[in-house]
Amino acid sequence: MQRRHLISGVLSAIAAFFATSIETKASPANPSDSGDQKEGNSLVSPFEVTNVDALRKLVPNNKRMIVLLLGYWQAGDGGGGLLQWMPSSTNDDDGVFVFRPIENSVRGRWERSAEIVDVKWAGAKSDGYSDDSSAIQNAASVAFRRGLPLYFPAGIYLLAKKGKTQVLLEDIENSLRVYGAGPATTLKLGGGVCSSDFVCMFSIRSRKGVTIEFSDLTIDMNEAENKLLGGPSSLEHCHAIQILPKSINGFDSVIIRNLFFSNLIADGVNIGGSTVECVNRISVDGLYGGERKRSRSDIAITCSYTKLNLINCITHNIEVEVNVDKGRVATPSFTTISNVSVSEADFITDARGEHWLTMSNVNVLVFFNMNGYLANISNSNFLVSSLIRISDYSHASSVFFVGCQFRTNNDYKDDYLFFFGKKENGPRVVSFVSCQFEISASLAKGIIVDRNSGTSSEDYLIIRNCNFSAKDVEVFINANGRNVIIVGNDFIGLPKNKNSIVISNENSNSAYESYIEIKENKFLSSGQVAISPCNSASSRVVYFLGRNYVRDPALVFYLKEEKFTNIDFHSPMEVFVDEVPTSGFTISGTRYLYKNPALPGKLGVVAGFTGDVSKKKKVFNEMPIAY
Repeated sequence: MQRRHLISGVLSAIAAFFATSIETKASPANPSDSGDQKEGNSLVSPFEVTNVDALRKLVPNNKRMIVLLLGYWQAGDGGGGLLQWMPSSTNDDDGVFVFRPIENSVRGRWERSAEIVDVKWAGAKSDGYSDDSSAIQNAASVAFRRGLPLYFPAGIYLLAKKGKTQVLLEDIENSLRVYGAGPATTLKLGGGVCSSDFVCMFSIRSRKGVTIEFSDLTIDMNEAENKLLGGPSSLEHCHAIQILPKSINGFDSVIIRNLFFSNLIADGVNIGGSTVECVNRISVDGLYGGERKRSRSDIAITCSYTKLNLINCITHNIEVEVNVDKGRVATPSFTTISNVSVSEADFITDARGEHWLTMSNVNVLVFFNMNGYLANISNSNFLVSSLIRISDYSHASSVFFVGCQFRTNNDYKDDYLFFFGKKENGPRVVSFVSCQFEISASLAKGIIVDRNSGTSSEDYLIIRNCNFSAKDVEVFINANGRNVIIVGNDFIGLPKNKNSIVISNENSNSAYESYIEIKENKFLSSGQVAISPCNSASSRVVYFLGRNYVRDPALVFYLKEEKFTNIDFHSPMEVFVDEVPTSGFTISGTRYLYKNPALPGKLGVVAGFTGDVSKKKKVFNEMPIAY
């Protein structure tokens, strides 16, 4: 479309050349007084007309007369172009493509031919202080009626219609593209426009399955001159761009490309609706949000959708929160987020059905919340100031973190980093593989805390090949009520106190048999109690304890009781030691292997009981060497 706009400009320049090449440089007020025009079917050189007012006063002298309009208000303001006299036309005067002469009330119109709608053709001045809202509204209405793109040349367009949505397009039936010249095109909201809530810059609504696109624009919502009416949420629906599907197929596609937002009052882009008000595909490529002083998000999506692609964005807030009509199963959805930096991200669906989320190369700087997605999150960084919330009301989803890094900001205040269960169900499967945890905050209750009730035998917490570094935490991993696999991890840093545990498995209230596998881990700091097994469970809990390295062998186990209910230990734990511990707690069958066994001496010893090592005379049985 930009190419076509360029062609239109070239045609205007050619026309201007011909206009200055005729014998009479200045166009006569009445072209019939000039002898330079030739009648017949051949086209003639155009006359120059200064502005639209002069065009409407012009009386044609030729059935195919061409006029060069020099500007809308005045010559050179960008609102001009070539127009031709159409003697049989009865089209309505739209102020852009069709102009009706004052002296001709029935037939005959001056008409423009183009494949875009330039807002300056409707009289937009783009000087930054004249109100362009009416001109832009008219241009937009013409654009969607004709099915043509709406173009904003470089400039500052002030939209200052008090107390009303600046541009409203209701029930559009044609696809519409709205685009500008990138950062050089700024749409600015006037001061005091938002005298009430629900005043938007653009509001586009459809039920016909059309495509809407906004691209290459800078949008300044001027929040400093649109004061709050009361509390911080008093203008929370004054969006920059509001897109509202009004049916199950309201929009086929919503496309956002290269939008620059500043001084937002509410949402930058709001795509609203519910499970019965849907968009098929949403594509966001290049969304840039400046510093935010008000609530809401740079982009907010509350309608159902089939596909959402969100890439190459630097934003403050992203909110995807699918509204649900009671009893309705939402359309399965596929969400892809890549190369995005965001301060606060919220991805929520409590809609029944399957919803897939893929995230890669994402930086989250403050807050992250996700509910109800089957998620695969890779190569992403989380530097957070509050709990990372991963929940699922229906307990049907799973989340997999691969190659991610988790860190805490200096202002971190919560007791956990991850928390699953209790008031909100956790995902069915939670997995961390090859992730790094660098925890500088004091966490009173743990890094990963899973208190899920164990509603399915397929519930799993999986932690593989991860690195944990923490200074002051109560528990590194606290798992309850589901199958747990903790394999090949490094744990560095001191717990909060002597009763703190690296891996804790508390009382299990699960109705299903649970399996706990702990092997090939390294507990690298002194003072770490490696494992605290649960002492009773409502259903059978089986521990598979493999080979691990524990720096302080006296603190391998923390035992509340020496007798266990419904607890079985298999594959007894193997711990590498310099010498046999004389204090601490152990579980019968635990093997203490010498790091440097003397050949042909002893390989190690085996604990012959469960309990306090210091209170037993016969603590260990010697293991024979078997290389």
